[in-house]
Amino acid sequence: IYQIRIIEYIEQKLFADYALRFVEKFPNLDYIELIYQNARDIANRFFDVVTLQKMVQKILIDFSYSSIIIVLSMILLCFYHPIFIVMVLILFVILYFGIKFTFKKGLTSGISYSKYKYDTAYWIEETGNASVTLKLAGQTDIHFQKLQSILREYFTQRNLHYYVLEKQFILLHAVKFVAIIFFVIVGGILVIEQQMNIGEFVASEIVISILVNSFDKMIFLIRTIYDLIISLIKISEVIDLKEEPFKTNIDNTNDLHHIKIDLKEVTYEYEYPKRTVLENINLQILPGESVLLIGESHSGKTTLLKLLATLIQPTKGHFLINDKSVNTYDINYLRYQIGTYLSNDVIFKGTILENIHLGRHYDINFLMKMSEKIGIHKIIDELPDKYETEMLTYGFNYSTSFITKLLFLRAIVTQPKLLILENMFNNIYEKDVPVLLEIACNTKEYGWTTIISSSDAKYKDYFTKILQIKNGKLLMYDDISNYPY
Repeated sequence: IYQIRIIEYIEQKLFADYALRFVEKFPNLDYIELIYQNARDIANRFFDVVTLQKMVQKILIDFSYSSIIIVLSMILLCFYHPIFIVMVLILFVILYFGIKFTFKKGLTSGISYSKYKYDTAYWIEETGNASVTLKLAGQTDIHFQKLQSILREYFTQRNLHYYVLEKQFILLHAVKFVAIIFFVIVGGILVIEQQMNIGEFVASEIVISILVNSFDKMIFLIRTIYDLIISLIKISEVIDLKEEPFKTNIDNTNDLHHIKIDLKEVTYEYEYPKRTVLENINLQILPGESVLLIGESHSGKTTLLKLLATLIQPTKGHFLINDKSVNTYDINYLRYQIGTYLSNDVIFKGTILENIHLGRHYDINFLMKMSEKIGIHKIIDELPDKYETEMLTYGFNYSTSFITKLLFLRAIVTQPKLLILENMFNNIYEKDVPVLLEIACNTKEYGWTTIISSSDAKYKDYFTKILQIKNGKLLMYDDISNYPY
């Protein structure tokens, strides 16, 4: 009973601890790491925790028990005659070198086939996400072709791993049978030469039979040991992913009653493919300003907004907030003071209210007032559970316009000091744009500084300043009447 209780406790603790570590890890991951790693693929590594749970009993009980029996049996045999000591040492040497020369290859092939196992799971997820696209494509089997390509690699690596296991099984069985024969022959000779009596011989044979049974159990635990090591490696790959360089738990909350932005000779380069997106940007945005950021596609607008939202850091130059480096602030509190609507923002599986406040402190009266003002309160109020209505991932059961307004409400609900909105006008009806702009650009009433990106200057009259970005270079128009387009 106590063994079962201990195993159950360990399994539960493993599950809970790694679940907490995974959930804590994702929001703290370096943004560039997230670009080059697929978040869903990384999240799937959590299933290795389930593999660990299944192995706990085998490793802690079966493996430990068999190991102890083998060691004690060999020690006991040594007491019957000194020659058994030599035999035991020879067996250990053979086993050590036999496993050593094949273990690395077995581990490498095991890690490789594990990679393709996750690639298979990821592609099945992708097929699910693209199910409508594939359905409407008609005569297509690209999903089968991609899967077959992954499965070919999976079986190649799996077979390599199996061949290593097969060699190790053959080696261990060979050692086992040689040991049995050797012990019996040597024991018989010792009895004939009267160096052992019949009782000692029978006792040694009983010990040998126990040894053989334990050895059989150990042989079938080899795959479990490989799976355990591979699972730990896969989990550690997630735990060891690079985190953000920003600091937390810094007491400088009094410095953010307002936000002034300064960029000094800021350059940003993407590593892969290598290209410069922002080059020697100099910019100052004062508290209470409303800024329109204009630029064509691939001009650098999104990158600049991500930098201002603290998702990325400049490759060169300085990013200052209230005349202090952004790195000197508690990043979590700073982000609490920045409301964002970016292309990365999504709806998650949760209630409407949870998708708005994200667990942050907020004023319910302000939330209701803004919800009504932007035109979604009536829609929500007609739902059976109102703000407690569950939403599907990405908000598939709601219109694009509704989701856009909901994400806008998420950006402003904490009454931040800085508002950063990316191409917000593209997904809502033209008649609704002025309503959102009047809220976003009313910096005096709401106390925030606003930066909104757009591909044109159609709504420039709502702003106090225009920034035009082209090929990574920035032009500033402090007087919007001077904007030539």
